[in-house]
Amino acid sequence: MSTDEVFGSLGASGFFTETTPYAPNSPYAASKAGSDHLVRAWQATYGLPAIISNCSNNYGPYQFPEKLIPLTILNAVEGKPLPVYGNGANVRDWLHVEDHARALWLILTAGRPGESYNVGGGGERTNLELVRQICRLLDERRPRPAGGSHADLITFVPDRPGHDLRYAIDSTKLRRELGWSPRETLETGLRRTVDWYLARRDWWQPLRSAVYAGERLGLDGAAQGSGGWPVPVPVSFGGGGQVAAALPGASPPGWHVRALGRDAADITRPAEVAAALDAARPAAVVNAAAYTAVDRAESEPERAAAANRD
Repeated sequence: MSTDEVFGSLGASGFFTETTPYAPNSPYAASKAGSDHLVRAWQATYGLPAIISNCSNNYGPYQFPEKLIPLTILNAVEGKPLPVYGNGANVRDWLHVEDHARALWLILTAGRPGESYNVGGGGERTNLELVRQICRLLDERRPRPAGGSHADLITFVPDRPGHDLRYAIDSTKLRRELGWSPRETLETGLRRTVDWYLARRDWWQPLRSAVYAGERLGLDGAAQGSGGWPVPVPVSFGGGGQVAAALPGASPPGWHVRALGRDAADITRPAEVAAALDAARPAAVVNAAAYTAVDRAESEPERAAAANRD
């Protein structure tokens, strides 16, 4: 089970299909793309009976409160600001979790090994439109004590790095081959979702109190496009290899490459990598370590995966 994020970002038109080239733009999306490629490779090389599914944004009950829809509902209930990234123009295709679960069972029981299937809800909205739609539902069901609309709480915040503009899924293959279609429209699904969170404070309140209170995650210390390296001392892993050996001689004036061989930091051992980075505090990292014996990789897949994946 994967995500539409592996395909990158769409323009104002078009849809992701099963043949859309992968072009992930964030570390999260790249990690999912990497897992897709590994699964596909094992299926093609060893006959592993695997199927890949790529879904659009899920929503519904029991979703962690950091995600956009529950965050909006719960912040509104508590009278807190409703954060919207950038100008709110990013578009997502929303899929109710129960429709997704039905699709997964169909893919598991009737899908063809070696194939991939896209699962989308057909509910495209900009983030701002979605938040306003939730606010209208809350205005009907739980009016603000002081009056006014919950939409008055909308607050625009700095956009997140690598934030793709638009995702949209073409589920034609899944519909045609396996007979799936979503039962929920975004309108009916959002109503059910808002009602669920309003009724289930017993589920979300402990999370908001002890685990996640609505703060923004993932930006502490993140690079925000400063435009330059603080100190020109990059670290190169795989110091015994061909590329790493050539890096010092090709580096720009003033750059001093520290090439770390396997004896100093084995790339397959996270603790050694972390210690090396902590000691060097590099301005950049070049991972030139790799398992390059292509033919032997088939007989030593775990070793090859450990070096090339990590």
